Amino acid sequence: MGSYTLAVSVTVLSVASFLIYPSSGVSHDILTTICSKTQNHDACERSLESDSRTRSADLPKLSLISIELTMKQADHNHRTFSDLRDNATDPRLEDSFRNCVGFYKEMQAQIRAAYHLSQKRQYQKITELVQSERLAQECASGIPINCLEIDALTTTMLLAIKTSESVNQYIAKSLA
Repeated sequence: MGSYTLAVSVTVLSVASFLIYPSSGVSHDILTTICSKTQNHDACERSLESDSRTRSADLPKLSLISIELTMKQADHNHRTFSDLRDNATDPRLEDSFRNCVGFYKEMQAQIRAAYHLSQKRQYQKITELVQSERLAQECASGIPINCLEIDALTTTMLLAIKTSESVNQYIAKSLA
């Protein structure tokens, strides 16, 4: 009777571990391949792996995760530039931050459009991310001061966009 209980326990544990860590998830090798197309491979991998869903995600889910991470960064940057605009005492800076708020509002709409295309599994049609990259750069170039915090916001935004672009390009090629 003891060996039967042991066999049942092992079976239950095996099934439980499969449910917790399904083997159908995106492999580390695929993440490495995806992130090798970005300028900062390690940061790309850390970003994707920072979301606990990545471990068990298939490629379509990874697309959604990457776009959600991009939206989260765009939302953060939008709030930051709104706060900077509201607290600016220099009219030139206020105008620059106001422009950035507009750019990020447009970017949020583009990222939502990319998300909807991903939901429809139309990865080859996701071009909004490239437009978002241009807007982030336009915001940064329009600020008349050098500021490490603003540079960091822009760098983080561009990394999120590049990561999403790379994920969706990989998926479009692999499903073609």
